[in-house]
Amino acid sequence: MTYHDRNVLLTRLGFTGYEECSVYDEYLQSSLWRKVRAAAWKKHGNICSLCRSTAVVLHHLDYSEQTLIGEDLDGLTPLCQRCHEKVEFTLTGEKRSLEEARNEYRRIKAGELRIRSPRRRCACGKPINGDHELCKYCTRKIRKKVRLESLKCTRCKKNNRKKDGPHCGPCMKIVCKSARPSVIQVVLPQPQTYRESARRRKFDAKKQKSRQGWRKAIDCRLPK
Repeated sequence: MTYHDRNVLLTRLGFTGYEECSVYDEYLQSSLWRKVRAAAWKKHGNICSLCRSTAVVLHHLDYSEQTLIGEDLDGLTPLCQRCHEKVEFTLTGEKRSLEEARNEYRRIKAGELRIRSPRRRCACGKPINGDHELCKYCTRKIRKKVRLESLKCTRCKKNNRKKDGPHCGPCMKIVCKSARPSVIQVVLPQPQTYRESARRRKFDAKKQKSRQGWRKAIDCRLPK
């Protein structure tokens, strides 16, 4: 089948085309193609069948009537933009015929031709190395932000906290002031035990005895 046979088949299906739109373009803008495309995306998914990246277009492997009206969805395959251009066009930019495009797709699918998968890119547009989710620049920014957040005061989130606590200097004063008791607690002396009280009485008795002896000695020395 050629592209001319495809256009003839589309004419039989009721697509005539007009001045600024060809028969195939009219088919791609019709409600029939929207239904077929939705069913094909649902069946095959949005993964490129050649390089396993995100697919953006549906490539026609066959332009039979069953494929065009949506009865046979195996004639459609999801491809990314890079693989689709590789299959449809040559290195010089010339469009391949339908048979050549089908053979090119089969050769790439069989592994005879290698298509290098596109390099994954971060949200900032820079390439991602390995299995990481972000590029090294965004990873550094996030790590720096997390490290700075860990140094911030847990109360005001503005000043850096002290090394020996979770708060900064002003917040530490406020927390310590609020933690002080509002009522002054009076500590009463604890009652002494029997042994302590007996020891105290014995000491007082010795002290009193020594005072009496001192007075007697003074009295003896005084003249009569």
